Amino acid sequence: MRCIAALLALFAGIAVGSDDLPRDTRPSPLAKPSAILAALRENDSRALRIAITGKPAEEIAAAWEEHRARLAKHEEPLARMSSPEEPYWPALLTNDGTRRLADEMSLRVPDLALELTAAAQEDPDGLADGIAAMLELPRDEGMRMQLLPAALAVRGWLARTAWTDRKRLERALEVAANFVRRTGMQSPAESDYLSYDEERAFLDGYLRTAKGMLLAYDFDVDALLASVRFEELWRRGDRAAVRWSAIVFGEPVVVTMELRWLDDCYWLCGGAKAGWAYAEDADDLEVERTRRR
Repeated sequence: MRCIAALLALFAGIAVGSDDLPRDTRPSPLAKPSAILAALRENDSRALRIAITGKPAEEIAAAWEEHRARLAKHEEPLARMSSPEEPYWPALLTNDGTRRLADEMSLRVPDLALELTAAAQEDPDGLADGIAAMLELPRDEGMRMQLLPAALAVRGWLARTAWTDRKRLERALEVAANFVRRTGMQSPAESDYLSYDEERAFLDGYLRTAKGMLLAYDFDVDALLASVRFEELWRRGDRAAVRWSAIVFGEPVVVTMELRWLDDCYWLCGGAKAGWAYAEDADDLEVERTRRR
């Protein structure tokens, strides 16, 4: 679901500026993740887009309306990735469809949870690597050790949650069905034709719905977001170090990373490709840039 990507976005950190700026005028390496965290706490998709893209709201809105106008004139194909929830959308439009979906999912959800729990029990280090991959952080021994408490906390949540509880499933589907019906849309694909303000409201509701569904299974996303703290440890020239901390299912998790200011943004030193994370390896980038000269 798009909500998962949105939640992972709080760990982003690409900053905007100039490579020639002196140390005290470079943006804080915490500026972007802090803005993303605030947006997620408030279910504010507009602020989330601004924080992720670094673009002003007016530019984002204009680009959306241009895209919508071209769709209406059939000048632009509807290029969108199908979302995991899309096949279930029609069922959620009616009470009967939602009940049938609950019948289907009551068999699939416990099986999937059992599979995930077994994998987490067998290989917690692999789960830590999986968390690093989702957050686009380096998958090395140092990061694995920092993320192991998170992996163990997730493993505990998987093991103790009553995945066979039909009531939990029904609560989660009720949250989803209420959102789907409020949109008045027959498919989430129709959101591409909404006005910017309408699409913004749709995504705000999407974030609230994702949180509500997870809460049915004792995953309190708002509590997790409220626990997140960012700290700048030091900045020396083009280098900086930051610390992220959070309480994950009752367990404290702390991650420390070294960053480097290069080509108008902060880059991770030691791994991770660009994306939600800061950026790819700064030292490798400099070697490649020197080679091309």
